[in-house]
Amino acid sequence: MVEIICTFEEFHKYIGPRVRNVVQSITKKRKKELKSICQECKKVKELEAAHVKGSSRKDIIEIILKKYVCPNNQKLIKVDLNKFEKEIIEKHRPLEKYFKFLCSACHTLYDSNSKSCSIKKYKEIKISPTITTSRPQILVDSVNKKAYKQIR
Repeated sequence: MVEIICTFEEFHKYIGPRVRNVVQSITKKRKKELKSICQECKKVKELEAAHVKGSSRKDIIEIILKKYVCPNNQKLIKVDLNKFEKEIIEKHRPLEKYFKFLCSACHTLYDSNSKSCSIKKYKEIKISPTITTSRPQILVDSVNKKAYKQIR
């Protein structure tokens, strides 16, 4: 048994990267099953597992850790890391409820848009770097250097 006593911030700093690796390992098989087809743009590209809005890795960690708050100091948690790891895996199931499997460009757009916004509400457009607009909303995908305009 490996037990840790720390603050929430320390947990995210030191254990968070381990959780990221665990989450990647549980999504690996599903990405292969999808044959590298992005769930948004339908292009064949390397997929990334994007947490569905409102169910981020950090949100799920916080939900689990709330039951491990030390009674004598509400700023500290005391948790068995083996037990926590099993819980974090279970809290990400079923995968379809917690993840979208997207290419890098769609993942970037998904994460940058507001909570209620879907990538499908946007279409690719060509814009000049000298043009500025206040409407319609223009998003620039910095990874692929593409611009998108909101469809109303």
